[in-house]
Amino acid sequence: ASLVWSVSSWAGDRASRPGRSNFMAAACVAFVLLAGLAVSLSRHDENTFSKTTLPTSDNPLPPGMDPGLGRVIAIDNLLPEASSYRFFTHCHATFFGVPSLGGYDPLAGRDQLRFALGLDFPNVFYGPMTPAVREKLDARAVRYWIVDPRSPQLQEVEGLQGLRRLASETDRVVFEDTRASPLVYSATAPATPCAMTYSGNSILIPLSHATSPVEISVGPTDGWWYRIDQGPWLRPVYQNDRLKVDFQTSGQLLEISYFDSRFREGLRLSVYLLFFLGLLLTASHFLRKRKAA
Repeated sequence: ASLVWSVSSWAGDRASRPGRSNFMAAACVAFVLLAGLAVSLSRHDENTFSKTTLPTSDNPLPPGMDPGLGRVIAIDNLLPEASSYRFFTHCHATFFGVPSLGGYDPLAGRDQLRFALGLDFPNVFYGPMTPAVREKLDARAVRYWIVDPRSPQLQEVEGLQGLRRLASETDRVVFEDTRASPLVYSATAPATPCAMTYSGNSILIPLSHATSPVEISVGPTDGWWYRIDQGPWLRPVYQNDRLKVDFQTSGQLLEISYFDSRFREGLRLSVYLLFFLGLLLTASHFLRKRKAA
């Protein structure tokens, strides 16, 4: 609105030059809509999952840490901002290729916050680490815990059974929870992780060594779809905070993708506005021609 008003002012007095003023205002609206469409279409495929490569020199992964096996959670009561990147803290799905617990939608609702145990930004757990909390983390495939060694929660974590210390560094201690469920597994073997990779907004799962059905641990955000071998997009069944996909033995690659419903609605709204704007410009052109005649 500010842009349209400014350009209309630059165009001069509306009473003396209404045609030019209206045209410039409409042109600005069209430019903003087209620019928004272009940016959304060109960048949307990278909005949910990992955008960058983990820097191996400044922030290497501890030996034995495999982000494909489970999520990562940061545990501290007061995390120093200077070392926060060493804890992978964030509220989106992945950061440097490491999936977090904080959900797939920055505008988290009740279901997403329930899934993330109340975590939003920046995905740091401040509460006491009780066996009940640990059980919920296990069900949500939280396999790696990065703890500040100065935090009093370190003793609570060390007192839990089934945690294996992977690394002890000056600013972080990394544990692996061997009881955590895998991110992806066959329903017939829930303790055995299936191979998976990220690609934009998609999770790619080879099915050659998997048994149907496959279950994928994701947050309860509306907008999950799947397809097999580039086939048609279908809606998966969502139960117990997991997507469940049945497939035939001939399937080779399962693709789980997230499409934000608001993104689709925004695209439709932009198209409708552009169409309406075109009609207004066309009508204005014919009216000016009739007045001139």
